[in-house]
Amino acid sequence: MRLRTVGPELKAEDILTRNGLYYMDFVRMRFRGGPGRASRTAQIQGFQFQRDEAFGEETAALYDPGTGFIFVQYKHEGIKAAHIAQYLSNYIPTAQNNYEFHACLDPDVLAKLRRKRIFRKIDFTVASGPVTHRERQQGVSMKRALVHIGESGAQSISVSVSMAHEHTGMDRSWVNETLNLLRSNISGDQGSVSTLRVYAKDDPTTPTEILDLIANRLYKDYELEPSAVDLRYPRDARYHLLETARTELAPHLRHD
Repeated sequence: MRLRTVGPELKAEDILTRNGLYYMDFVRMRFRGGPGRASRTAQIQGFQFQRDEAFGEETAALYDPGTGFIFVQYKHEGIKAAHIAQYLSNYIPTAQNNYEFHACLDPDVLAKLRRKRIFRKIDFTVASGPVTHRERQQGVSMKRALVHIGESGAQSISVSVSMAHEHTGMDRSWVNETLNLLRSNISGDQGSVSTLRVYAKDDPTTPTEILDLIANRLYKDYELEPSAVDLRYPRDARYHLLETARTELAPHLRHD
């Protein structure tokens, strides 16, 4: 088990291969804001921890090297996909690895995005986190404005990038880079993207179409029963649901 700090402190507690697939289970060490042990008949109690112990939030992932897709469990208090990518990038300190996970989109929306020739506007909302002393000392103009907004305690920051002329589009390479950056931060916490819309046209004569990349990302929802003993979600059950998601989503998965 290797502990790495990639925002939160993470460690991989289980890594195994089976039938050509990689199964991984990660734990986020949570030293603040943990729950208590409650009862219907008694007052809530705290947990007694040793010095190096904390609450642990578990998140499983399933990687298919044959297709290059990774399936990540989502849990609000769990580990975000971007943090898993950073953890794997830093797993072997001497290796030059750099992983990024991009949210997969519905193939019909991807096809529409490829057909567009004129990109008029991009709207996105990013979760705002605490501002550090270093960030206060950095940057000018836009950076300083965003830091100022962050100091206000705002939960999120919405940005709209648009072209003034109706028939003038944004540079396509810039659009692609921007969307890849934003897609790699979907479903995170601080700094995560909660809305992402592209306003684009096939040509100057066609109407502008709004493509909502958050609403059209690929995901599956499942119900999972916790263990009757410790109320945690069993690892094998989480692995099984990731296998199910892989099977059900396989017909819709496409590389950009």
